[in-house]
Amino acid sequence: MTLIVALKCKDGIVFASDSLATVEVSITSGVKIPIKHTVTKIQPLGDDKLWAASGTDSVIQEFERYLGTLQSNSLSFSDKKAMSELREKWTAILESASRRQQQIRHIPAKLIPKEDLPSAEVLIVGYEGIVEDNYERPRIFHLDTDGELMYWENEYSHKAIGYEVLAETTLKQFEKIEYSKWQGCLIAYKTLADAINVSPKVGGDIVIWTIDKDGIYPLDANQIENLKRTYAWWGDMAEEFFKTKVLEKLNSFSKAP
Repeated sequence: MTLIVALKCKDGIVFASDSLATVEVSITSGVKIPIKHTVTKIQPLGDDKLWAASGTDSVIQEFERYLGTLQSNSLSFSDKKAMSELREKWTAILESASRRQQQIRHIPAKLIPKEDLPSAEVLIVGYEGIVEDNYERPRIFHLDTDGELMYWENEYSHKAIGYEVLAETTLKQFEKIEYSKWQGCLIAYKTLADAINVSPKVGGDIVIWTIDKDGIYPLDANQIENLKRTYAWWGDMAEEFFKTKVLEKLNSFSKAP
């Protein structure tokens, strides 16, 4: 499992992920054990976009090979034909993976439980000019497990894929707040760190990138360390606030039992 989050900020986009991957390795006939290792989940797409995916490795790898055939920086969010072709290719990859699974199991795809079928979803993010509107804005493009596409930045301030249920509680706290990229980095770090603290399916190093009109930038080790220290301070402050201010307010409303 994985967790990838994209945040729309007032001056760009924050794109973050964990780095844990698990592979099942056969040790005897019918017996497999999970082996954990570190992977890079966020990849540059040209000079002005990033992408990441969650799901079946073979599906993701085939999509990655397809992206490799595109000319650098040739993918434009405002090019409706190019984005339609991208969606069609994604749908074809998903359907091909399902057919292969059907052939392996020798049963119709409709009889295979949905959770057993190969599937994946993709996020592509960038900061791009909108020709018809003559301005630049963050873009968050999502290809889902059914082959559908959606731009999330129009209606929402964030999108998470993978183990997204672990992210929503944290992200919803900030969805009505306008924040900068650096504040967004802290929100992304908190989202992933909270998830890592409660689930063994998410883990490893937290990786964060930012995107603005000037390009794509990965956070360095010092910046990640600053976020880590601020996250720890945030937890301490929240606990102290609960012990003092929250209880004071509670007592002001009613006599404590």
